[in-house]
Amino acid sequence: MLIVRYSRAITAIEDLLTTWESMSYWQKASPTEIARLVHGGEAIINDERLAWQRTGVRKDSGAEEEEKVQKAKDSTDKSTNKDQDRHTKISILQE
Repeated sequence: MLIVRYSRAITAIEDLLTTWESMSYWQKASPTEIARLVHGGEAIINDERLAWQRTGVRKDSGAEEEEKVQKAKDSTDKSTNKDQDRHTKISILQE
């Protein structure tokens, strides 16, 4: 999945550069074309950054779920231990 993502970003940047290199000197001097090059490059990089952030969020979500499950398990273990302690104290008192 990462290789595909990188390949898309690299291909998009290469396409942007190919378009730029195919322009005449006068076209490259145009503020409109310069802005198009800059904005196009920024958009490619921003898309890549957002893709990484979404991947991080999914991993964090999984960690949060795991943490919730662990807390629930710990809570259950504590209540089970309290019940066992209570039963032990009752049986000691009954003896």
